[in-house]
Amino acid sequence: MRAAVLRVLVRVHRAHTDRAHTDRAPALVLRAPPPHREKSAADPADPAKKLTLLHVVRRIVAPADDRATPHGPLRTLVALLLSASALVAISCTGEERAWERVHHEPGAALLAIAHTSLGTVAVGADDGTSAVVLRAEATDDAASAGSAADFSTGSAGSAADFARVAVDVRGTLWWVAEAADGSVALVGEGPTVLRTTAEAWRTAERWRTEPVEGAEGTTLFGVWEGTNERFAVGGDVMREEARGVLLRRDASGGWAPDPRVASEHLEGALFKVWGHADDDVWVVGERGLVLHFDGTEWTRVASPVRTRLLTVHGAQDGAPIVVGGASNGVLLEHEAGALVEHSPEWMPTLSGVFVRGERAVVVGSDGVVLHHTHGQWVLDETTTATIDFHAVALRSDDSVWAVGGNLTSPALDGGEIWAWR
Repeated sequence: MRAAVLRVLVRVHRAHTDRAHTDRAPALVLRAPPPHREKSAADPADPAKKLTLLHVVRRIVAPADDRATPHGPLRTLVALLLSASALVAISCTGEERAWERVHHEPGAALLAIAHTSLGTVAVGADDGTSAVVLRAEATDDAASAGSAADFSTGSAGSAADFARVAVDVRGTLWWVAEAADGSVALVGEGPTVLRTTAEAWRTAERWRTEPVEGAEGTTLFGVWEGTNERFAVGGDVMREEARGVLLRRDASGGWAPDPRVASEHLEGALFKVWGHADDDVWVVGERGLVLHFDGTEWTRVASPVRTRLLTVHGAQDGAPIVVGGASNGVLLEHEAGALVEHSPEWMPTLSGVFVRGERAVVVGSDGVVLHHTHGQWVLDETTTATIDFHAVALRSDDSVWAVGGNLTSPALDGGEIWAWR
């Protein structure tokens, strides 16, 4: 059956190739190429385009038990035809910018990336010697945002730019974030919180381990730090009965459970936290859990899904975008005071989201990248990555940076950094 479907899809793809420049993009996932790109003629027979075509075939013809809800034969055929048309629409437009793999870390998957005043920092799993931390030198626009004038400037992100940073930590580091004061925090198993500053970076003791209370045996999966409020979230995903943890950093630099969150809001692990301001902070976690902090108390926000929500990020107006899912990707947007589901069909798990200005980018398993443009989510068919992306970050120069690896492997290895620039 799969072979027959593949033949049909390829036949439709070829039939559309000659008239691809006049066909309208289908009203499914793809609407138009991402913004800020220069268009030029491209060869639709490019091997990279064939690879991405096979990626979509693999997702579409997956067994029914790989999808949250079964689809009938007619709906499947329609989706095949629409996907073929959409692929042609994208593959017939070349781009001045392109995706490239800029770093490979064979021994450890990479799980987070952030552009900070200290440079671009990526963190990930333990490769057998320590948790992996990578850094590329700060660029002009990044250095101007903080006190890192002593770092060399230039074009961050070439394969030679990322260098291993020594940390005396075993276990996986899951997230990296820059605080409002310019310091950089890493969080992960242990639980572990590491911090460095521009001043500390000049010394032999670059990293300071911050004390954590009331979260023994858990992993911290996310951290966000505003001006006066700093939060870290996590839990123990290996035990179904384990509760989530929501920690607050006090004035002394220690972390402890935030007493302002009700016990019933911690029924499962919490995965990410992001804030627009100290009085506008969002947390997401297991079973569709979404929490909001208004500067005084944490409240639960109605969610249209009950599946795992993995990451939240938002624009300057504070409107968050939430992604997650198990076998099917989930995408929620905040509209008119409520979370509304906009999950694209035929998508695998969506793990990362980043918003900068009017642009938003989502990444997920199987190298999936979605761009938000003109009010629509657009599937990027120009990347040839096949890893599971876990996180994404945008720079002020409009480049996109994504990290991931073999996220479904017990080894949690095969880390890669990809850049669209």
